[in-house]
Amino acid sequence: MNRILLTLIGFFLLVNANAQIFQGTIKPGSTSTSVVCAIKPSANYSDKVANIQFTIAVPQSVGTRPTMSIMTNNYSAFFNTIALFQTALYGTDYIYLINMSVPTLTTTKNYTTNTEDIVAEISFAGNVGALADIRLVQLPNGITTSGAGSENGNYNFYTEFATGSDKTNQTAMFYTTTGGTVVNSPLGYGGYSSVSAGTNLLPLKWIGFWLQRQNGNALIKWEVANQIDIDYFEVEMSNDGRNFSHITKVISTEKNVYSYQDLNFSKQGRAFVYYRIKQVDKDGKFTYTETKKLPVYGKEFSFEIVGNPVKGNNLKIGIESTNNAKGTLKIFDVNGKQVYHANIQWSTGYTEQVLHLPILSQGTYIANLITISNQYLVKFIR
Repeated sequence: MNRILLTLIGFFLLVNANAQIFQGTIKPGSTSTSVVCAIKPSANYSDKVANIQFTIAVPQSVGTRPTMSIMTNNYSAFFNTIALFQTALYGTDYIYLINMSVPTLTTTKNYTTNTEDIVAEISFAGNVGALADIRLVQLPNGITTSGAGSENGNYNFYTEFATGSDKTNQTAMFYTTTGGTVVNSPLGYGGYSSVSAGTNLLPLKWIGFWLQRQNGNALIKWEVANQIDIDYFEVEMSNDGRNFSHITKVISTEKNVYSYQDLNFSKQGRAFVYYRIKQVDKDGKFTYTETKKLPVYGKEFSFEIVGNPVKGNNLKIGIESTNNAKGTLKIFDVNGKQVYHANIQWSTGYTEQVLHLPILSQGTYIANLITISNQYLVKFIR
């Protein structure tokens, strides 16, 4: 009985040692031009890592071949180097191989069943296109053709360990996360399989939004980043800061800085005109910038407290200037005691900024703005 039990235990250990348990995937990275490469086991496994390979395909339709580089290597404790091969072509794709082939073989890596393990993040420079077009692939025979590059025959997905060697799930090499697409070939290393990086792209990022009077008109400028899948922008204006109307539509392009000149700005008959920008995605989703106001009848320089009496400890100031400059703001109580001091700067046109004051008791205060050529005093109530 004991001999039979030991035989069964040995059989199961052998099956586990030879089991092909690892699948691979790619998905959007931390930037709009990077992808994350990861693996996932179907069973618990502990071993010394010998090699992990990812083969990535980018369609040649993007134009000139993008350059690939390693952003992060989470396996640096297991591999001294990561080799990047970028010379292969296959069909209509540029093919890249990430080959972690110089192991230390001194540290054991522990894997948990169905738990994803991120291996590395890969960055692309140049023409990349949408991340959904980037795929992790397994090519027939690893591209055993002339002109396939220095890694001829090795362009595939592969996991290797010190004990048991190949642990790649050859019949179902790839898995996907939300938004990705999987194609698995039952032919293993003789087949063709792929998984897309998906379409979870980074959201639009607003860098800045500025207003400036220019020859009696309003110059409206804004800067953005990550504008993948953005359809257009709308410039909206208001006379009261609450009810807005559409005044123009600006189509999204590859540039990051946009501008529009409102020729009706000075015809509104109000002291201020309010503006905001609406960004609209191709799927109809949208976001807004903050609302900003521009004085119609400007001066060479003016300084005001916006919202008086002031509530809380946030003081909003407005500065109208014909040039970029800086100055010193001091705040005094009614007894002449200085309670706040800050160096501030402003841009051409009308700008607002919020200053965080110390906790002040209720009462009357004087804000003294000192510029290179003058001083401006404004009384406010806290």
